[in-house]
Amino acid sequence: MKMPGESRPSSFEAVFAAYAVVATFALGYGHWRLATRQNEQNAKIEQQRQEQQAAVPDRDQIGVVQPTRRSPVTGWNN
Repeated sequence: MKMPGESRPSSFEAVFAAYAVVATFALGYGHWRLATRQNEQNAKIEQQRQEQQAAVPDRDQIGVVQPTRRSPVTGWNN
């Protein structure tokens, strides 16, 4: 039921409203796609990092000895 003083939106207003809805959807969809792709890349990088870390033995396992440092003043090992 129409109230007195109410009118339908003009064609310009209707087109503008439709454009705003479509643009908002397009921006949201683009952001969702970008976030999804970034999450997939992060998961792939993390998986590669874990695979590389598993392939390289730990320093303690292969017996790497940390070098001793010489004091710049005395020249003796610390």
